[in-house]
Amino acid sequence: TDLYVSWSPLGTYLATLHRQGVRLWGGSSWEAQQRFAHPLVKLIDFSPNENYLITWSHDPIVVPEGMPQGPQFFSPEDEGNNIAVWDIKTGNLLRTFPSVMPEGEDGAKRQMQWPALKWSTDDQFVGRVTPGQQISVYELPSMRLHDKKSLKIEGVVDFEWCPLGDKDREEAEKAAAAGKKVKENMLAYWTPEVANQPARVTVINFPTRSILRQKNLFNVSDVRISVS
Repeated sequence: TDLYVSWSPLGTYLATLHRQGVRLWGGSSWEAQQRFAHPLVKLIDFSPNENYLITWSHDPIVVPEGMPQGPQFFSPEDEGNNIAVWDIKTGNLLRTFPSVMPEGEDGAKRQMQWPALKWSTDDQFVGRVTPGQQISVYELPSMRLHDKKSLKIEGVVDFEWCPLGDKDREEAEKAAAAGKKVKENMLAYWTPEVANQPARVTVINFPTRSILRQKNLFNVSDVRISVS
């Protein structure tokens, strides 16, 4: 039986969640288009341009003996992880990660943030925050850590990619078609107030990682970076 259904961002696919994994339906007759073998999957997230899919299961991945092997299936090195990144067109598994459960002030584990990984609006990068430590950004489709190092940011709480409007997308497509340099992605993150240092929001260009603006925030206990 279906446990859950979800539309992709552009309406190309309808995803259904099953005990065995996810199936995507589409086309003129809404036939099965792709499947992803992530048993007991509970949550999914499409990339903005529908090139990639992230799946999550509460139970860690287990690969029993005799299970199918290949690019579309988990392998023993994926065991213990909960999050998987897939290529929608090929159905191939790109990478898996463990869940990060942030700790509250009392040291107790808080609910996992979802989406656990956040996409740049051009599908070129996906980022993941390790609360209090760093933001790790991975390149698509290789899922290699960009520049082989994370952004080390002491105290970092959360981040968001800057969305692109229709005009921004058109300009980016024209620049790419003309072989010109495409405008960089922007990423904003925040760090909380610590001792005598105020809370701070920082905006950077990516992939150059150059700082565009920093803003100190005084007398705040929490910050939400929203995408609109």
